[in-house]
Amino acid sequence: MFCGHDFGEAWEGWNPCGMEFMTNSSFAAVELALTRLLRSAVPAGVEVTTLPPKLAAGFKSKKGLTGRVNVALCRVDVSQASRNLSERPDRSGRIQPRAAFALSYLISAYSATEAAPRGGTTELLECVLRGLIAQPMLSLPATAGTSADVQENIRVMIQTLSLEDWTSLWTALQTELQPGVVCLVEPVVVL
Repeated sequence: MFCGHDFGEAWEGWNPCGMEFMTNSSFAAVELALTRLLRSAVPAGVEVTTLPPKLAAGFKSKKGLTGRVNVALCRVDVSQASRNLSERPDRSGRIQPRAAFALSYLISAYSATEAAPRGGTTELLECVLRGLIAQPMLSLPATAGTSADVQENIRVMIQTLSLEDWTSLWTALQTELQPGVVCLVEPVVVL
């Protein structure tokens, strides 16, 4: 179990920092909102997961499941919005600096259709793109450890990557190249 997600036996007990993680973090809230958005965009019988890409690639058709859309955080950058943030008191009254981040997510599609695997994958990816275009702003769930003004105006933007960038990304992930999309979610404020 890592950051509240079960990655299976391969990742059991993995905790690179040796620390406990907050379940109400801004990053986790964004991931939850993004997966909810994608669940509403894909057809029934398609699961939306947050697995590392190497584990997500092992999708096999299960009873009632015909495909998988996987969301994986692949890059964190400081957002330009950080320049405009003021400090705020935390729950104990201490003044805490805030920072805004830009999160890049790799969203990949996997189909269980053996006869035309790219056809099913392409259709899933199209559903993902329609969902991202239809809802370009995220609303964070109430469980997020952020203030109300931070939960609004979080943009979701589809990023364009060159073929060389795609190849480099999938090579770094050490898994087979898979059709997908990278989206940028910002500003995500951390108190």
